[in-house]
Amino acid sequence: MQVDESDTSSPCSLEVIPGNLPRIIFRQAPQHRHDESWQQRRVRVPPKLSGCRFGRLAYYNNSKTMANSNVLQVILRDHGYERVESVSDEWSIFWCAGQIDPNELRTFKPHQRVNKFPKASALTLKSNLWTCFVRMLVKHGVQHYGFMPETYVLPTQLSLYEEALRREVAQNSRSTWILKPAAAYCGRGIFLHRTSQSLTGEGADVLVDQILDHKGVACRYIDPPFLLDGLKSDIRLYVLVTSWHPLVVYLYDEGLARFATEPYDNRAIDRRCMHLTNYSLNKHSKNFVRNTNEEEDGAGSKWSLSAFKRRLRAEIGEARADKCWRDVDDMVTKAVIAAEPTVHESMRAYIPAAYRGEPNRQCFQVYGFDVMFDADAKPWLLEVNLDPALRTESPLDLKIKSSMLIDLLNVVGMPMPPASDGVAPTPKGSSTDAAQDAPSSASSTSSESATAAATAATAAVVATTVAIKPLPPAPPPPFQIPPMPACIEDVPPLPLPLPDGPPLAPPGGPAEAWGIPPLPPPLPSEPSSSAAASSTSSTSAAASAAASAAAAYTAASASAATFSSSAATASAATSAAASATSAASASALPGHHPPKLAASSEMERWVVSLVDAEFQRSKSGRWKRLLPSSRSADYFQFFEPSRTWNRLPFDV
Repeated sequence: MQVDESDTSSPCSLEVIPGNLPRIIFRQAPQHRHDESWQQRRVRVPPKLSGCRFGRLAYYNNSKTMANSNVLQVILRDHGYERVESVSDEWSIFWCAGQIDPNELRTFKPHQRVNKFPKASALTLKSNLWTCFVRMLVKHGVQHYGFMPETYVLPTQLSLYEEALRREVAQNSRSTWILKPAAAYCGRGIFLHRTSQSLTGEGADVLVDQILDHKGVACRYIDPPFLLDGLKSDIRLYVLVTSWHPLVVYLYDEGLARFATEPYDNRAIDRRCMHLTNYSLNKHSKNFVRNTNEEEDGAGSKWSLSAFKRRLRAEIGEARADKCWRDVDDMVTKAVIAAEPTVHESMRAYIPAAYRGEPNRQCFQVYGFDVMFDADAKPWLLEVNLDPALRTESPLDLKIKSSMLIDLLNVVGMPMPPASDGVAPTPKGSSTDAAQDAPSSASSTSSESATAAATAATAAVVATTVAIKPLPPAPPPPFQIPPMPACIEDVPPLPLPLPDGPPLAPPGGPAEAWGIPPLPPPLPSEPSSSAAASSTSSTSAAASAAASAAAAYTAASASAATFSSSAATASAATSAAASATSAASASALPGHHPPKLAASSEMERWVVSLVDAEFQRSKSGRWKRLLPSSRSADYFQFFEPSRTWNRLPFDV
């Protein structure tokens, strides 16, 4: 790989904080064109620190569609990263396309970063997302989990879907359904279906061959949708998760709005460019208007999220628009929480540090959330994408996606790799007793020793920095952690893929009919016998009320024209569940909203310092942290009681 030694104007600098490896500060690549290929961008000289020696900067990208990672590779090469061709090579950043092999995570070194979590399909496979959503819906009610349209997993729930269609026919309903394949993208395999009013007999066939052969999901179509200039649209949001325990979620303050290219008419369900907003589909339409100027972000068939927000405010007023975006924040947070148990357990199964009870430092993931507004400006979650598209086919694409990636790399923090031999000369005047970046354990590797050497050598060096509050000292080694098994393979992996979604409960049926476990018992305490009896009674009442609410919700959603109206129909039934759940929460935890915990142990202080340092780095860009936040207490009720790190006193 050729490095451009003649170019000394490196666009990046280093952030040096005592007790941590130096991190690269990413900047916009100069003269970056939206149609530039990564092969055209030479590798710049890596950033240097006087008197210190680091390992080679390199990245590995396994994408088979290189155009989808061009913008990322240009940014990395412009900051001194070379490309390697195998995961077994020495690299600092692994940008993985698709699911990562969880077994590879067991071999990663402390300075390496990868853009995937194991079992991220809990959020990104449509059937798994619906399974996680329904679990929370039954447990917490439609007042908290009512932001996804009614869905059936096919072919597993084909008979239930057929029953729903027959009910519609019997009630003279003309509801529309949208059917999507299990794991396709770019609009492939999507079609709309509407039952005919003429099908009323017992033997009438409401399922066409296309449905019988379908493997994926059938979702109630959001009708009527929110229209701008007569066109349907949806928005792409970028959501970053950097940790699952504690859960740390960011939402980027910019995104994209994609428009259909034919005026909306719900009578013509076979017009794909009228009903589907996928850019990859509509860009082939004769009506598609391409963006040619990044400053004109509210013109054409693809807008910036900022332009969409301005237009929404003009259409519905500032107060309603502000509520819409608060609802979007809440929806994103709750959707991620719904998948937290699955991903958290998979982290413990495949990542040695997580198994030992240490916080995550190596994995992060950016998800693409697709959201649509209905005619009442209510946001609905359509799906979550494992690999949001990074193609830059217009100047607007480049402006938004390059900024998002640069801010992401800065938030996550990309450390300089230690020299392979672990030797790093100490600059004059530097301290050699700085704390390590993380507490060591009995299983420390030679790479960790190299990390410590490089850390000590650079701890007191003056370099270009960003404004970050001093971190508390890391806990001294050795750190007391649960013993690690002799071989990580002793930890049983979780099944992949997740099981199919549970069948919907019949009207009036118990929660067990959904295959969903009941509400967890209260946290152990020492109340009086009467208080304990009251707590048990409240918890049982909450479970019973939630089950009744879920059954009412199912019955209502099957007969209503839209899921929105069904949620309204079920609201009366769920009010009792809300009261009972509130009572159970009050008896199970100290107060309706459990108070934050003091960081009393060395591990907890380390967790707080890592999360707070990341939060400080986020302030230099546009990643807005949703969790932890000033509203964290509102979400404690949705976590397992054992997730106490979510209640630590983080800087918000």
